Amino acid sequence: MLCLCTLLTSFFKMKRRKLLKILGSVAGGAILVPSGLYLATPGIKYFAEKIIYRHLGYLKLDPGGVSQYVEDYFKGMPDSFANTIRWKSYYYLNLKTKDSINIYQLIRCYLLSSDFFQYKMDTKRTIKYAGLYDPYKSPVANPFSYIYLPDKRNI
Repeated sequence: MLCLCTLLTSFFKMKRRKLLKILGSVAGGAILVPSGLYLATPGIKYFAEKIIYRHLGYLKLDPGGVSQYVEDYFKGMPDSFANTIRWKSYYYLNLKTKDSINIYQLIRCYLLSSDFFQYKMDTKRTIKYAGLYDPYKSPVANPFSYIYLPDKRNI
């Protein structure tokens, strides 16, 4: 560091104290700006909602239901720094369900928690949130059942 300071002070013809003040300001800005941006952006629930809307854009989703689902889904998860960075990066990197198991679980659980399969996967109606899916408590029919397939007479 001392060698760098002497090199820069001789090159720019400035005093070492002034150079250290400038370098300290730059280093402080490099620390404060990203942390300020982190604190200013919304939390993981906001980004989880955006991910659901992005992946299920072909469906009509009930906005209140999506918000309630995200609240229920993240109820036990701590709002830690690592979780926030993870979900923000999922959103900003535009990851697909095949790229991340967390996104796959979020989307899969939303569809199972909604009335999507109860109404035979009708994409024309608004999908409503029914309650957080629990395989041990929720009676959900098999989504791959022949009952839910489109009628061949209507095709």
